[in-house]
Amino acid sequence: MEVRIFKYHPDLKRPAGAYIPLPKELKRKGIISIKTQTQCFLLSVLLGVFENEIKLPGMEKSKWEDFTYLQRGRLNRMYETPKSYLKLINRISKTNEINFNGFENEVMAKDFPKFETLNPNIGLNLFEYKNGEIIPTYIGDMHRQINIHLLLLSQGNNHHYCLITKLGRLSAKKNHKSCDICPHCFYRTTRRSDKHRKVCLKGTNPKMTFPKDDFYSFKNLKAYLPPNFKIFFMFLKSKYAPPVTTTKTLIYTTVKGNEDVLSYHMAITNYDDDLIFERYYDGDAAVEDFMHTFIIKLDEIYDVVENTFIPYEKSAELDAKLATTVSCEICKVPFASDRDKITHHHHQSKRLDLYRYTITCNTCNLGVTKTPAVAVSEDLGGRDAEILLNALLPEYADRFEILSQESTILTMTFDKKCRIIDRKKFVDQPIPELGYAMKMAKYKALHTSDAYGEFLASVLLDGVNLPMYYDIQRFSTLKELEESKAVDQEYMNLFYKGSEELFRESKEFMKSHVQEYVRCCVLILADFFWYLDRFLIDNFEISCLFYPSLSSYSFDSAMASSRATFQYLKCPEMVEFIKRGLKGPLEISNLKFAKSHSERFGCDDVTNENRQEILSIDLNMIYAHTASLKLPVSDYRFLDQSEIENLSLVDIPAGYGRLYEVSLLYPSSLHNEHNSFVLAPYRRKIDKSELSDHQRSYYDRVKSGRLEDERLCLDFGPRENYVCSNRYLNYLIAEGLQLTKIHNCLEYKEEAVLKKHVQRLARLRLEFSKQDNNLMAGLIKRLAVYLYGQTLKSSEFHTKTVLVTNRYDCVRLA
Repeated sequence: MEVRIFKYHPDLKRPAGAYIPLPKELKRKGIISIKTQTQCFLLSVLLGVFENEIKLPGMEKSKWEDFTYLQRGRLNRMYETPKSYLKLINRISKTNEINFNGFENEVMAKDFPKFETLNPNIGLNLFEYKNGEIIPTYIGDMHRQINIHLLLLSQGNNHHYCLITKLGRLSAKKNHKSCDICPHCFYRTTRRSDKHRKVCLKGTNPKMTFPKDDFYSFKNLKAYLPPNFKIFFMFLKSKYAPPVTTTKTLIYTTVKGNEDVLSYHMAITNYDDDLIFERYYDGDAAVEDFMHTFIIKLDEIYDVVENTFIPYEKSAELDAKLATTVSCEICKVPFASDRDKITHHHHQSKRLDLYRYTITCNTCNLGVTKTPAVAVSEDLGGRDAEILLNALLPEYADRFEILSQESTILTMTFDKKCRIIDRKKFVDQPIPELGYAMKMAKYKALHTSDAYGEFLASVLLDGVNLPMYYDIQRFSTLKELEESKAVDQEYMNLFYKGSEELFRESKEFMKSHVQEYVRCCVLILADFFWYLDRFLIDNFEISCLFYPSLSSYSFDSAMASSRATFQYLKCPEMVEFIKRGLKGPLEISNLKFAKSHSERFGCDDVTNENRQEILSIDLNMIYAHTASLKLPVSDYRFLDQSEIENLSLVDIPAGYGRLYEVSLLYPSSLHNEHNSFVLAPYRRKIDKSELSDHQRSYYDRVKSGRLEDERLCLDFGPRENYVCSNRYLNYLIAEGLQLTKIHNCLEYKEEAVLKKHVQRLARLRLEFSKQDNNLMAGLIKRLAVYLYGQTLKSSEFHTKTVLVTNRYDCVRLA
């Protein structure tokens, strides 16, 4: 199946200038169709603005609810008569309450923005009735004082504007109550939707949906138990691979999909991380052989996991642990009685050094389920996924579920039995460099101990980075290559670089070296993930093999090790309030121009007197430190006006924090002192007049008109509606800024729930740095940075893709 996605662009160039009667199905739907030929837009807007000023004679003080059925019919007929608007037309021509300049006759929808510019208090929304469907065509600014909903009727080349008095009544079905509807996102409610429209700002933000649960906590309990089997594989590609000439029947793949793949190597380890299976294939239809082996082995693994059960062994040590354990070792909930205690163990392994017995409650025991297998690809997002999906036949490609981020594939799941993750999402070093880093960190080889030999020793020399790029003209003949001291490294570089002539001459001679190289890469992969997963389980309790990347693992590991809980924020006003306080990262240079005079930059006449260095300060673990501070956890509430008037910035209840919306002034006496680093960065639009001559000339060349986007600024202007925490506000006041008014205040309960986790990260990084273990020190640093990034992550920017099969849903979602 082929899915093509496109943005819907309605036709906004149709002038309305002919009267069209309302269809029967739209009568009694809150629509007024004025009987005019050319002024339907003008009269519909007048009716939308001055509807309450058109009254029945003698009943000027009566409301619509007071009218009888016949009186309402008379009033509707008055609305449909152009003569009823003569006084209003004369009035606006004198007072200019509404500017209709250029909008008297035959108005096109593409000109609606111009009308809204001329009339800043009026917002227009246009819907089209076509083939029995109501379709949104143009949505203007919903936050204006007056919002007018128009309906466009079409009949051939004739078009006519009508006024929609009640949008909810138009979309209500028979025997259903009318409701209020947001014209942008079609949010329905039987009550007024003023609160929702404040959130649906200018029609740019989608409808907010909140979780059903009240609290967020760690729930991926199956990550406490590592997968029973792990599959590691690597494909070897070359643009000079010979054409596929196989004569055997291909079941899983196409002939073309196998052309670029020379060989592959697969290795499988079991629950005790013993190497139980290896296969290297070098020949025609390598992808076909891979899928055949993969499916057979996956079925065997699934049968073993489902049909094998080893009971735990009772011992005096286990009995003592059962007697002394008072709470679940996973969720930390106290046991009500000894009957609630369950001994959780691995069902396929007796190695207590790897899988210790855990005392859990029944809920956690059921949640920690066994996972048959996880596969690790050497390059899933960049190469391996493309190989598989391009080579497979549709019926087998459909068995893969794909999780992607933008255009990058994160994970693939085959038949819901085996998840495939990408090595590069956990460590970005090339495989040979990864093996070298593990060797320098003095790891004891688990799987590659028998595979190192002379070849692996040459690959893992100090300073060797494979694949390297050499001048392939220096190795024109096989004899020169054989005489080279670095035969293995040079051949692999030539192999990747793509020398067709050399490849054909030395294929058989170097075949064993290629096989050993691929095998070593796969086994290094198995070794690394063995050490990585055991290290993360020992320190953070959960396995990393259940996550598509180290970034997604970072926050769950913090939640699992700290057992923290956060209350969901379900109030749209609070969400918007907090979003206004987000400032973004800030980098600053104290000098606009700095020049270095140092030996490191090739200067010869450097002395202690004339030496000049550029100092760059990078705070260590600053992101993780921020996450270790007290964070909002629950009990969110806005203070009422009386509480704000009597508010004290110092006397805050213990265990609570606050976010303030304030107005601040920057005293002129602080301008010289703070000129190098201005406090309180804030967002505002920059006027063109504030730019220098050089900036203005550059801006004119790039884009004409005013600056549209808000910028994060550091200047001495007043801060209006500035949102900040109580700690930062007290700091600003102590530094001399003047607080003029408190507009709003959000109070919440706060705790340093992630502090112990961050301290553990800092301790581990320090230990690895002292050992010169750059591999693990860098990994811990990434965990710390990712933790901070995950705390700022918002699902508001996630996209939901929906496959629709009819035009109405397509247009509505567009």
